[in-house]
Amino acid sequence: MYTLKDISLEDIELSLKAVDWKEAIIKASQEFLKRGYITQNYIDSMINSVVEHGPYIVLSENIALAHARPEDGAVKTGLYFTTLENSIEFGAEEFDPVKMIIVLSAEDSEGHLDLLMELSSILEDRTLVDNLIKQKDKKEFLKLIKGAIE
Repeated sequence: MYTLKDISLEDIELSLKAVDWKEAIIKASQEFLKRGYITQNYIDSMINSVVEHGPYIVLSENIALAHARPEDGAVKTGLYFTTLENSIEFGAEEFDPVKMIIVLSAEDSEGHLDLLMELSSILEDRTLVDNLIKQKDKKEFLKLIKGAIE
C-alpha cells in the first residue's frame, strides 16, 4: 500500500511555470505520464472534470488536488507534488490562487483513501503548507513532508 512515506525526490517538482490552470495540470502530470503511473486519457479527464464540475479540486487555500477516476487511466497509485512559480487562478473564489498542485493517481477507488487521510492531516498545517510552497530545494521539501508524518 502506497503511503506518504513512499514519496521520493522523483515525486517533487518546484517552481513550475504555467500560464493557466489547464497548462498547470498538464505540466504537473508529465512525470507521472512518463513513468507509467497514468495515461494521457487520465490527464484529459482531470481537465474535463474541472471544466464540467468547476474547481472542486482546489481543496484549501493555495492547494489543488488534481485527479480523475481510476478507470480514466490510473495505472499505479501515487502522489506528485508541484509548486508553481506564479500563482494560478482556478476559479475557486474562496481558495484562489493556487500555488501547489498535487497530482493523485489512484489505481482503484478505495486503496488510496488512507493516503488521502494522511495527506489531509499534513495539509491542515498552514505553516507547513506555506513552507512547502516556498521551497526551492527538493530535499528540503521532502524533509518537511517526512517530518510531518513521523
